[in-house]
Amino acid sequence: MNSVSIAQVVSLARAKYVAVPAELAGCMVLAVVDQLVRNTVDVDANQVHLFEDGTLRIEGGKPANEATVEAGMRHLLDALLETATAAPPALRRAAGRAPGTEIGLFVRELEVALVPTNRGAAKRALARLCRE
Repeated sequence: MNSVSIAQVVSLARAKYVAVPAELAGCMVLAVVDQLVRNTVDVDANQVHLFEDGTLRIEGGKPANEATVEAGMRHLLDALLETATAAPPALRRAAGRAPGTEIGLFVRELEVALVPTNRGAAKRALARLCRE
């Protein structure tokens, strides 16, 4: 199954080859953070891959505390939002807020910013993005 790294998505979006709507960027980060809640590892955008079925998989990373993981995911959200047009204020705040000590709070922050959160629809939209 083909995949693309999130770093490649960011590069392609910056070059205007693909469009990444702000809400989709938020859903992408939420899908990654959902995995990191169970296994806190520090990853960068090159280590997160989007597959044709819309799933995201973390490949690699080193063990890290929740604050480090959260900071990395906020940075990733910010990088993705830089390529989006008209990002909602709640997502901008989530990207710009200083990390706390519990990654679960960041998950709830994203869910609130993405109301209604529909992980199934997000997965289908991510699959389309990967195919593009």
